[in-house]
Amino acid sequence: MLATPRRGVHRMQAGAHHRATTSESGSGLLVPFDAAARFSLTGQPGRLVQDVINISPDAIFVATGIGYGFEQDRMRPLSFLPAGSGNPTRVPGTGIKLSDFPLAALVEGFRIHPEFENVVFQPQVGNSVAGDIGDFSTQPVSEDLLNRTFQLVRSLRDITFLFSMVDSSSGRELMDQPEFSLAGLGRSDGERPFRRLANPLTFLPRSTVRMQVIEQTADVTGTLFIVLYGYKILVGSACSEPSAGWLAESAVRGSLLDLAGERAIPFDSVAKFDLTGQPGNVHEDEISITTEGAFVVTALGYGLAVESEDVLIARDRATAALDPGDNTRIQLGQITLNALPPTSLLDGIRIRPAYLRAALQAGGTLATVPLDVADAVFERLNRSDDVSFRYTIYDGGSGQAWQNVPLFNVAGLGIANGSRPFKQLPRPAVLARRSVVNIVVEETFGKGVLYVALQGYKRIGAQGAGSQQ
Repeated sequence: MLATPRRGVHRMQAGAHHRATTSESGSGLLVPFDAAARFSLTGQPGRLVQDVINISPDAIFVATGIGYGFEQDRMRPLSFLPAGSGNPTRVPGTGIKLSDFPLAALVEGFRIHPEFENVVFQPQVGNSVAGDIGDFSTQPVSEDLLNRTFQLVRSLRDITFLFSMVDSSSGRELMDQPEFSLAGLGRSDGERPFRRLANPLTFLPRSTVRMQVIEQTADVTGTLFIVLYGYKILVGSACSEPSAGWLAESAVRGSLLDLAGERAIPFDSVAKFDLTGQPGNVHEDEISITTEGAFVVTALGYGLAVESEDVLIARDRATAALDPGDNTRIQLGQITLNALPPTSLLDGIRIRPAYLRAALQAGGTLATVPLDVADAVFERLNRSDDVSFRYTIYDGGSGQAWQNVPLFNVAGLGIANGSRPFKQLPRPAVLARRSVVNIVVEETFGKGVLYVALQGYKRIGAQGAGSQQ
């Protein structure tokens, strides 16, 4: 007679524990997370490389989507002055003309190496603003040094490869044979939306995901990122495997708490970074959550604001390049560097693809064009489309990072020109009031103001899950 009530009470307690754990998993224990594997590609078709994603011992990782991005090594040395030309030294601003550069540099693009700015420009004096540069230097420079002062900027290229994945916890391969990247993931420029998995894939604590890549694109080097997008369920390192599996199943199948309600308002939290164009520079910004209520993040977006993409010719410094028979036309090949905007040479310039026929004549040499056309022939390489950086996001409220490694922007957020849909988080992230989100950015390519936006909504005066008193 007493056994039945005891069993009933035990079942009631277990059910209450299940509901409480599931609710907590839907809010406080879920952390957005991107697990990335990295591969160094050398441009040798057929070469096999592999990497392993290790799942931490204190969390379950649930993957809901997969994508990738290729961080291309674009810079190449540009030795453009022939040895023994009879001019052992040159003044950079007036002694170098556009015709001195090879056609490949004019078409693909070239720039001044960031470490050699002082070779071409005078040092700043007085009350200069950080990031400003002086006028062109008047000091003669050896041709050997000038050949190390400029870089060829290779155009971005799409790559292809074969890839396969193995889940070590189950020992199962996730495809029956190596898959072609375009068939399984889409283009490498990040324009296609991230591929959603047909069903969420759960990886238990201490498990691994092994990935293999077989290169297919020749003569392109860089770092390939393949990313599993999803979220972590924090369970603690002492959680047993059966308990972890039950908790994962509950979180995947369960529904999130209704966090919005009537007092929720749309809200974006924005971090800003002044990119200087110096590869390797690290910037950091913090987003502070106010005391009004919890901030719920549902998507991520980003964009680079650049000053200008135009390259205007300084007429007073280009008089020697005017056509002797017609002063309304200018010989592009005779334009010296000091007739170009100094910042454009730091950003990098190239002939606009749409103006190649107008800018080049038979034999691949620069043509003579009207003055107004000359102002439109060249464009800067510092464009919002081409910005490249690595980033990490750290949630101070939960003490958890949202990536396992610093992530390449195209691999984690998509193409930089804004044409891709904003990256939707698989589960909304609840940031507690008075908490701080720290974002770190490491520059690779591009200069301007970088905006990273956490998009979502705020609960005004909310006292629910994820808020703190």
